[in-house]
Amino acid sequence: MKGIAYLSLMLILMSCFATKEANQKNEESNFAYVLPLSIEEEIWKLVKNRNLENVNLFFQLRREKEFYHLLITPTKNINKEYFGYFKISKSNRKLLLNDKLYPIVFDSDYDFGSLIDKIEPLDKRKEKYMADEYMIRRGAYTINDSTFGIRFTKTGEILP
Repeated sequence: MKGIAYLSLMLILMSCFATKEANQKNEESNFAYVLPLSIEEEIWKLVKNRNLENVNLFFQLRREKEFYHLLITPTKNINKEYFGYFKISKSNRKLLLNDKLYPIVFDSDYDFGSLIDKIEPLDKRKEKYMADEYMIRRGAYTINDSTFGIRFTKTGEILP
């Protein structure tokens, strides 16, 4: 009888762990940023022409009025890349390109992302701001020499 109870408990625990792992994989793989096909094809062509298919890449998406500017950055070590204070390899946002997901960051990450020591109510932060004691810590903006990009509209028209 003890053996059956023990076996049942083991099966229940194994089932719970398998379900948790499956749910985590599904959450990670079900959401990606998908660009218009014409843009994805053009980006993939640019990547292939530069022989970067097997290189670590990350993407920066900027919105400029009615069009978008996608910057493509090859890197030797994605784990050492930051966008402001934001570690790019920690991004859960991914861009679908061909058959792979790549990290993507947005200009708003740089514009509004900040390190905070503690969470304080708005009125407390406003008091500090008025007394010149409140500081928003923004990370440095990095310029990568090997970055290249493409400008396009929401509908997939490539711009010069």
